[in-house]
Amino acid sequence: MLKSICQYFRKKDEIIGNWTREDDGSGLINIYGWSLHFFENDTGKSYSWENDSETNYDFEWKRENKTEIKLRTEDNDWEFITYKMEKYIGAYTSKQTKLTEINKDKFWDSPEALYKRR
Repeated sequence: MLKSICQYFRKKDEIIGNWTREDDGSGLINIYGWSLHFFENDTGKSYSWENDSETNYDFEWKRENKTEIKLRTEDNDWEFITYKMEKYIGAYTSKQTKLTEINKDKFWDSPEALYKRR
C-alpha cells in the first residue's frame, strides 16, 4: 500500500508530454512539422507531417539523471541525450518551455528545438 501511495505522489517527470516544433503564428505548423510525445510508461511516439502525409514511429526512453535521458527506436541502440529547458515566449505571447540538447539548437531527431506550452 505504501508503494502505491508513493507512486501517487511521485512528481511527474518534466519531459512527459507533447513537444512540437515552434508554432510561430504563421500557420505553417498546419502544413508541416514534427513532434515527440513522451508518455509516463517510458514509451513515446514521434510524429512528422507534411501536407497530407504523416509518418509516425514508437520509441522508448529512460531517465538517467536530472538533465539526461536515453532514447531508442526498435531498430537502434540507446542514444544518451543531455538537454536543457528554458522558459520561452512564443507567438501571441504564449508561455512555452523550449527543449534543446546541450550545445545544440535541436533535440534528438528533430532538426530544431521543441516546445511545450506551460
